[in-house]
Amino acid sequence: QYYGELLYTSEPDKPFTYILGSNFFHEKLKQDISVPISLLPMPVDLGARINTTSYAFFGHAQYAFTPEAKIFAGLRYTHDKKVDLDDYNNYIGILPRQSTSSSEITYEVGTSYAFSPTLDGYVKYATGYKGGGFSAGGLAPAFNPEKNSNLEAGLKGLFLNRALQANLAAFHMKYKDLQVNQINGASTQVVNAAKATIYGFEVETVIRPIEALRFEVSGAYLHATFDRFRTGDPARPDLGTIDPDGPRRFDLDGNTLPQAPKFSVSAGGYYDVPLSSGKITLGARYDWKSKLYFSEFNIPVSSQAAAGKLNLSLNYESADRRVTASLFAKNVTNKQVRSNVIVVSALIGSLALSQYQPPRQIGASFGYHFL
Repeated sequence: QYYGELLYTSEPDKPFTYILGSNFFHEKLKQDISVPISLLPMPVDLGARINTTSYAFFGHAQYAFTPEAKIFAGLRYTHDKKVDLDDYNNYIGILPRQSTSSSEITYEVGTSYAFSPTLDGYVKYATGYKGGGFSAGGLAPAFNPEKNSNLEAGLKGLFLNRALQANLAAFHMKYKDLQVNQINGASTQVVNAAKATIYGFEVETVIRPIEALRFEVSGAYLHATFDRFRTGDPARPDLGTIDPDGPRRFDLDGNTLPQAPKFSVSAGGYYDVPLSSGKITLGARYDWKSKLYFSEFNIPVSSQAAAGKLNLSLNYESADRRVTASLFAKNVTNKQVRSNVIVVSALIGSLALSQYQPPRQIGASFGYHFL
């Protein structure tokens, strides 16, 4: 991979400020994977060589009518090109050299206003883009770019004589051609869902009743569903309704997007103990998420029930901030939490393969900053 970026920024103390930039990215991907399957006389060999080139030009500007009232806008042009030099599957065949390219102009517009020295608000509308490409080794057709639009509003403020900091944000996102990973045969491929909608809100608070003690509490509500998505399930090829063209497909309208819990909460407490040589910080944090699915089909086997994990820490920092040390215990209650569940295709037995987050971990770290 190669990546480079060039930025130019204006003087920050002027009413009109701006950033101009460009970047360039190039990647050469080579894949050679062998998948042993007991039902077949030899493993399935999946190979590919895919070259990706992407570049962009962008700018972002802000104008302050008054110190309180500001408007901002951004514009970006992105061009992506992917070339499939060599894509093969020893049971299906070899694809001839193919390429795909796409360009998109995305933008952002918004305004912010300082209602008081301790309360700011903002509203913005933005569009986004994610390039298309190929699913290496699967011999599937190229997938399309993903596009979205987002309307967001928020408040950021300090209250109770600055003892309470609170940030609130609400958003509404629309996706078109959402890219979804599916396992088909012995390989993974990307397909485009028709449309999806995500909306919700987030709250972040920091409470400091005294200088040495602070509490951090945050929470989020997320509603993320497919608006329209009809697709077959390679793990259950005999289920679903039959389309006029023959294949069986599931109607996933209203299903929850993968990795999108409806509720999440994080709460932590930290206490600083001053020392002559620096300070010690005692910390505890509990993170909790409601039930989530790992598959667009929302099946129980590919899900994680509501779960939370407790982490504890004891940190030391020297007065000159050069020396740091830490003792920590992560997942103190040894909660078993899945990080992903992959349901393979019927060709490999429709097995559900689970990956788990680390169990209880106890450790220590030490650092020294020379500058």
